[in-house]
Amino acid sequence: MRHAETGAAHDDRYGYPGEFRVLVCAACGHSQLGDPPGAEAQRALYSRFYPRAGFDPAAHRAYRPPGRVAAWLNGARAAAALWVRPGTRVLEIGCGYGEMIGYLKTLGCEVQATELDENVAELARRQGYDIRLGFFDARNYPAGHFDYVLLNQVLEHVADPAELLLQLRGVLASGGEVVVSTPNGAGLLRRAFGRRWIHWHAPYHAQIFTQQSLRQLAAATRFDIRLLRMATPSGWLLYQWCHCVGYPPPGQPHPFWSERAPRTLAQRLAYRALYLATHASRINHLLARILDAAGSGENLVAIFGKVG
Repeated sequence: MRHAETGAAHDDRYGYPGEFRVLVCAACGHSQLGDPPGAEAQRALYSRFYPRAGFDPAAHRAYRPPGRVAAWLNGARAAAALWVRPGTRVLEIGCGYGEMIGYLKTLGCEVQATELDENVAELARRQGYDIRLGFFDARNYPAGHFDYVLLNQVLEHVADPAELLLQLRGVLASGGEVVVSTPNGAGLLRRAFGRRWIHWHAPYHAQIFTQQSLRQLAAATRFDIRLLRMATPSGWLLYQWCHCVGYPPPGQPHPFWSERAPRTLAQRLAYRALYLATHASRINHLLARILDAAGSGENLVAIFGKVG
């Protein structure tokens, strides 16, 4: 993919300093940062700027999927773990705070995970979860072992997605699958909101995929695409509306996303009003389903099947 520079983005959620070049491929619409943070900077991003440092491990609860109608309204099928068959062997890359590990264990799955944010270490100890801190390295796992590898809102954070997918081939069993859930760079809201689109999320998001660039990635790494569809969590639309209230300059955290930025009374009232008007009313839910049906939703789900 050949990319042309289209501008700069900054951390408009948690206030990591600096601005970052954004490159966009004219042919497939794929976007990437021109100068993503290096390995040590990435560790600081997730351990110091992401909000998990304030989470209480004792309050951890496993994910519980909603009923069928609520799942459709909420866009729950955006969650990579919901595509896993019970009783299988699963590796989750970038497991966050482990909610899906708990859910997969209720399905009788054998689950291992990785996470870059060191704040999950205490959670792993308390829950007995097999979470390895740091970057994924295939040499630390048995070859051909896993039926599924989950990349749930993770592939967009990776500086070299092809290198990661090639490593994952080695740990997947014959016929195994990589389940990817990632923001859609060709959706309507990206065009509507421009630089205030929530999924730029620089410098955490190093890549923004489109359907075409996911197909190209699969072909380059010798995977078949067994499924490619849109599934937008309805809550993302609420986040997008709120993201525009109190939008910060570079180097400052956003009051909607970060506790380091106190909310003014006007902002609190605006966020509450947006919740009542668009989310409690189920407008966000219906709009998300319409966007998905029209092929312009906010999230892509892809299943890459190992062949050869």
